[in-house]
Amino acid sequence: AADPRPFHSMAAHGEKGGREAIRLLYLQTLKLLSDDGRIDWQLYKTPTEYIYEVKQEILRTPFRNLTHGFLRVRYGNFPASESLFEELAALQTQIRKGGDV
Repeated sequence: AADPRPFHSMAAHGEKGGREAIRLLYLQTLKLLSDDGRIDWQLYKTPTEYIYEVKQEILRTPFRNLTHGFLRVRYGNFPASESLFEELAALQTQIRKGGDV
């Protein structure tokens, strides 16, 4: 299970803090993929472009799902709940482990 502490510490600042926790989780995942050479991080690229850069399907699927969760919260006014944060954090863990569940 994902560690909910980062979400709780940021969510203490209300909905904006929960949204920020999810944004930081997404950015952390981009850095992880960039450090592993799986994406070429550039300021001008869109989240969708990064999905297509991830060549391994075993990583692309969880990254696509994490990206869609981030986009829903960031631009779709989707609530930044603890359960969504945990779901996205679990996807990040899956990506970190190379796609293994």
